[in-house]
Amino acid sequence: MLTKPTNKISEKAGDETIDKVGEVPNVNNGEIASPCVRNCCLNQVDYCLGCKRQLDEIVSWRSYSDAQRQAIMAQLATRDISDSHSADPA
Repeated sequence: MLTKPTNKISEKAGDETIDKVGEVPNVNNGEIASPCVRNCCLNQVDYCLGCKRQLDEIVSWRSYSDAQRQAIMAQLATRDISDSHSADPA
């Protein structure tokens, strides 16, 4: 059962990290755009309920290569972010 999420990303990563990430969806300047949908709220296992990325994926997005970003984007379609799961399906 999914509990009501109360963990905002800024509470987990700190406001300065979110300012540093500064993600804007659909603006990519030739790179693979962030899947951010501006609905940033983490579940109990640190997955964003908006874009389904893990907190570390959100914070590190700008430093990832296009290949790394593409791999994450491919996983998002089937990623289970329910509180009972802490890893991607194999």
